[in-house]
Amino acid sequence: MKNKLFKSSLANTNFENLSKEKQLEILLEKNIFTEYKAFSFSKEEFNTNKGKVRAYAKINVNPSQELIDEFYTYILGIFKDELDTCFFMFFKNFNEEVFGMERAKQKVLGLEVFKQTYNEIDVKDVNLIQKEISADGIEHIKAENKLQRLKYQRNAKKNNIAKYESLVAYLIGDEGYFKSLEFLKDEVSEDILTFESYLKVLISLNDRYKFEENFTFGAMAEMKEIFKRHNALFISFDVFKFTHNFIKNLSLDIPSNIDSLHHALLELNLISKTKKRFIDYVNTEHNTSITKLRNPARDVNRSHDFRVKKLKQELQNIPSNF
Repeated sequence: MKNKLFKSSLANTNFENLSKEKQLEILLEKNIFTEYKAFSFSKEEFNTNKGKVRAYAKINVNPSQELIDEFYTYILGIFKDELDTCFFMFFKNFNEEVFGMERAKQKVLGLEVFKQTYNEIDVKDVNLIQKEISADGIEHIKAENKLQRLKYQRNAKKNNIAKYESLVAYLIGDEGYFKSLEFLKDEVSEDILTFESYLKVLISLNDRYKFEENFTFGAMAEMKEIFKRHNALFISFDVFKFTHNFIKNLSLDIPSNIDSLHHALLELNLISKTKKRFIDYVNTEHNTSITKLRNPARDVNRSHDFRVKKLKQELQNIPSNF
């Protein structure tokens, strides 16, 4: 079981043998769980004092968004074979149906199937209403983006399956827990399998026929999610994208190339000057174990100087503002 959080934060803590209270202390200390205040008041007191009441704060503890996202990705890996089978069978039949059709007719049928599949999902009401004014000053309500609504639905399901017992099993690497019938036949697990089966079909149909603008799923959407986690480091998304792809495609002399990239980014003022932020980004998102960044003086390391010069030339063509 690949588990970045467990490997980096909980090793050598004897975590699985601790009481829940002690576990929570460690999870909070490591920022794997977060603490927040929830305010409430008595309905009777509100009625008695006509709105002038005291709010009572209750401390709640929840898993961090990073843990929830990582855990959900793991769950999808558990169901990968079932999801792939459903996906294959759907498009085996659909491709036979549209075989020989003109593209325009395929799209009409594809849209009909998209709507039917979308309606099979119990999409909760989410306020995505957007107003716009036409050139004639007439007010309109923009049609909702169904992929965006599905993303909200997926986020809700992420929270539903992130139960404490399941998260602990994940964090300690207990694979047996996730192979048990109790987990696999759990109502929430089965709901996620159904939802993700439909979602995978909808995303693929939309990619083929472009019914909706897709800024929610796919490689670019994933990049934007990573950028959100590190937007204090980079001056713009374009700079982040260049950096991310450069490191992702490295195969040789990885530490040296990262040193040169960091040097070039700094010289052009495209990233924060805090080295720790860059090291955290590289280690977290690229599965490295860098502990320091070297910045040799000019003419000490000619290979480094050449890489920095080349990278600066490429980076200067990238927009630095949003």
